[in-house]
Amino acid sequence: MSDKKATPVPFTGDVDEFNDLMKRYHAANLRLWKEKAALTAQYPDQWVGVDENGVVAVAPTSLELSERLNELGSLGGAVATGFLATNPKLMVL
Repeated sequence: MSDKKATPVPFTGDVDEFNDLMKRYHAANLRLWKEKAALTAQYPDQWVGVDENGVVAVAPTSLELSERLNELGSLGGAVATGFLATNPKLMVL
């Protein structure tokens, strides 16, 4: 995990800022999806927050992850979160 803080993005209502935030959030989600197997091996059964540059925070619960992201100033920013389940439940749709 990187010691570098994620850059928070305060939203001021500007359309260009919003578009930038959405591009960064999309990049973070794509990174989380592409690296899910490797992240699960590294952080099994943990909650992880990822931005476009990599892992921002890891915690055992979603509440603790949100607290850590808040401490870093990243809560509500361009950070994708997810649970890295080693034995995911099967869902029939």
